[in-house]
Amino acid sequence: MRRVLGLDQPLNVQYGSWLGRTVVLDLGRPAVTRRPISEEIASRIQPTAELAMAALAIAIVLGLFNGLVSAYWQYTVWDNLATLVAIFGISMPIFWLGLMLMMLFSVNLGLLPSTGAGT
Repeated sequence: MRRVLGLDQPLNVQYGSWLGRTVVLDLGRPAVTRRPISEEIASRIQPTAELAMAALAIAIVLGLFNGLVSAYWQYTVWDNLATLVAIFGISMPIFWLGLMLMMLFSVNLGLLPSTGAGT
């Protein structure tokens, strides 16, 4: 098995071999699907980009709204509330927030699927 995987070669030879394959986008094959990894990545780029763009749009809208509220009603209760929301958003562990949002929108409200993309 070591010979098949190339682990019997010196480390610099293993690295050079890996680097050469990476340049031509040969990243290997996973044990489960046996499809090339470059195909696996390509099939997941579109849903990832859609999710990233939606998150960026929401962040821009909420950030601008929060900033405008803080600027317009400076040193008021609204400014303090906007600052509190911003601090809460920055300090929130993203993995926990994601799980709570999944629970809210998919389990409790039934508006979104909890996994997968598309239909």
